[in-house]
Amino acid sequence: MTIVEPDGAAVLELIDVSKAFGTVQALSGVSLKLVAGQVHCLAGENGAGKSTLIKILTGALHRDSGRLEIDSEPVTTATPSVLRAAGVQAVYQELSLLPHLSVAENVFMGRLPSRSGLVRAGELRDRCRVALDDLGLVEVDPSATVEHLPAATKQLVEVAKVATADRVKVIVFDEPTTALTEAESDRLLEQIRRFRAAGVAILYITHRLEEMFAIGDWVTVLRDGELSQSGPLSDYTEDTLITAMVGRDVTALYPDEEREERSERLTVTGLRRTPDSPPIDLVARGGEILGIGGLLGSGRSELLLNIFGSDPITAGEIRVDGRVVRPDGPGP
Repeated sequence: MTIVEPDGAAVLELIDVSKAFGTVQALSGVSLKLVAGQVHCLAGENGAGKSTLIKILTGALHRDSGRLEIDSEPVTTATPSVLRAAGVQAVYQELSLLPHLSVAENVFMGRLPSRSGLVRAGELRDRCRVALDDLGLVEVDPSATVEHLPAATKQLVEVAKVATADRVKVIVFDEPTTALTEAESDRLLEQIRRFRAAGVAILYITHRLEEMFAIGDWVTVLRDGELSQSGPLSDYTEDTLITAMVGRDVTALYPDEEREERSERLTVTGLRRTPDSPPIDLVARGGEILGIGGLLGSGRSELLLNIFGSDPITAGEIRVDGRVVRPDGPGP
């Protein structure tokens, strides 16, 4: 195990932090140092402790032991509001936007320009316009209602909300590109580079290793709630990083396996949700796992609701064990 701290003064530091949930030890003696002008990636399998560490760092969870310091000063009361005021901001995979309010109201929520208790709508719009333009969101209207925006635009509005905070020393990005296309992800990564150039300390969490290598300076790897490794990302390849995450050689992740081809259990042919929907065909055989992928809004959930019978279809055929079924509603 190799643990190397990044050079430079720490903007934020977790020191020997532990956290347990009953008998489950989520974190055990974990330390993390974030430096200004550096993108620090946090890697690990699901269940490694990444989410717990983020929640402690942003004040959503209280640590059982260890220290949290900002600019070498201990933080004794680590609540979300205290840490935000100290400059620790976060962009989560689950957006915190209020869907029925405008873009401008969301970006400056809690900081709306006002006089005599009345919001100054013109100033709010102008300030939001500047913030959106800085992020390249020139096509977004500050008056637009958030719920009508595409998922990718919502994510970038969330970034604008963080970027306009009164104090920004640290930004935590937790799986920010999950719902984004490759082009949209590149746009977000470019904005993160601008934050880094401005001297902001970045903690970046993603399952997409290619993004870590595209933007990261340093990486800390968690495994089973403990530090596995930490060091410059330039010292790693994707294979060695995966090995640090899982604790075994990468060649063992996907071993060759001979499988018997079994009969079709579920067959979907020409399924259409609406008359204008493209037809969908799929086959799931006994003893296999069929994965359905796609971005948010691509129709994954709707397809499953159609197959299950919760939502109607306009065309197509569904067979179970070769027998045609008509999903007029969920049954036993």
